[in-house]
Amino acid sequence: VLNDVSALPAPLLGTDTQDHDATEHELTWGPPQALPTRLLAFTYRTTPQLHISLWAAPSLFAPEEAEGFLS
Repeated sequence: VLNDVSALPAPLLGTDTQDHDATEHELTWGPPQALPTRLLAFTYRTTPQLHISLWAAPSLFAPEEAEGFLS
């Protein structure tokens, strides 16, 4: 299930609009894992920063493609 609220105006989201280009993003790679799924994403932590974890099956997605899901 994907709940894409990116089309909602900021007042409905309850947040101020931000300049996304000024925000720094950090991407780190975890250890290789074998999971019985093709794509798995979840919110790991919300404070002090949002931490989203993503696992994409390496047999289906190149690392560059997996990174694209997070941008």
